[in-house]
Amino acid sequence: MNTTIRLSQDSERRNYLVAKRSSQALKRYVDELATAIISGNTVGARYYNERIGEHLAIVENIDVSNVNHLREINGHLQNALEIQLIVVSHFIRSSGTAA
Repeated sequence: MNTTIRLSQDSERRNYLVAKRSSQALKRYVDELATAIISGNTVGARYYNERIGEHLAIVENIDVSNVNHLREINGHLQNALEIQLIVVSHFIRSSGTAA
């Protein structure tokens, strides 16, 4: 028998706020990582890469079921991914390596 456990509104709201903060932080850290990499700051790049991993783990493991909340969090993650693609494209062009 399949039992579905629905989150209470308070629990849903709390999970949403945690996921929202982490996804926003993730976007900021990806942006900072790009800046560190482009400027050759390997210590900064390592730091931001670690923070990105921590926030990805939070967002991946949180249970948010409200569709509007999921769309908002997905938007933050999509922005972070777009920044990563820009950084990768920059390095491919600057190194002269064919993709």
